[in-house]
Amino acid sequence: MPEKKYTVTFQANQKTMLLVQGVVLLVIGILLCCSVSLGQIVNVVLGIALLLGGVVNLVACFMEHKSVIRTEGVFASALIAMGILCFVGNLFPVDSLIMMFIIVIGAIALVDGVLGLLPAVRRKRVPTLVEAGVGAVLFALGMCLWFIPEFARFASLVLGIGFILLAIMLFVSVYILNSGKRVK
Repeated sequence: MPEKKYTVTFQANQKTMLLVQGVVLLVIGILLCCSVSLGQIVNVVLGIALLLGGVVNLVACFMEHKSVIRTEGVFASALIAMGILCFVGNLFPVDSLIMMFIIVIGAIALVDGVLGLLPAVRRKRVPTLVEAGVGAVLFALGMCLWFIPEFARFASLVLGIGFILLAIMLFVSVYILNSGKRVK
């Protein structure tokens, strides 16, 4: 039985969107690799956002009800308190979030890759095996980051390298698939 050959091309807006995503991932990846105090930066940005959101809600509550002791005012107070905690006590655990993100994305890619190998799904074998392999590596790496304290300090570096590799894969896929070459 002869093999079917498919030509895959992107439309201009799809190509542009993938390139923008690749550039964003590349920049974030580089920043994650270079940033020493990523947790502090995230907490400051989150603190500012929470404080601004709380103040805006408080002003809106006062403008609407001529009082801030309402449900909206209590919610605004909680936002302001969380914003202050971001500045004072580093409320947001960035390293734990990064480690859990790597574990979850690895597990999802591994399960999707394994499910893609089922005969009823009918996905291409090589990309599915690559996806399952990358998922297994990410899951294992995430578990090592989570359970080995000495290794955990490299969490943002690992995520940064992952984002850089993903950006490179996006760039390659846009230029190879857009060139009109045949894909098996």
